[in-house]
Amino acid sequence: DKQPKHTFQTLGATDLTVTLFGPDSLTKKIADDDDSGAGRISLISVDLTPSAYYAHFRHFSDKRKGNHRVIVSR
Repeated sequence: DKQPKHTFQTLGATDLTVTLFGPDSLTKKIADDDDSGAGRISLISVDLTPSAYYAHFRHFSDKRKGNHRVIVSR
């Protein structure tokens, strides 16, 4: 029984990266992305089984800041 895709995505003018960890682990990396979406949008789309997952979003450059949105969907 395949689970539906889960999507982790950034929106906005700032350049963010996303790293996904789990299941039930803050250190086991499942995927990471910088700029797979349109422009500088980070996008991860994965099939996940029921469990706890952790998404870490950060600016590509430590010197950058700005408004952004994060969307997690299924």
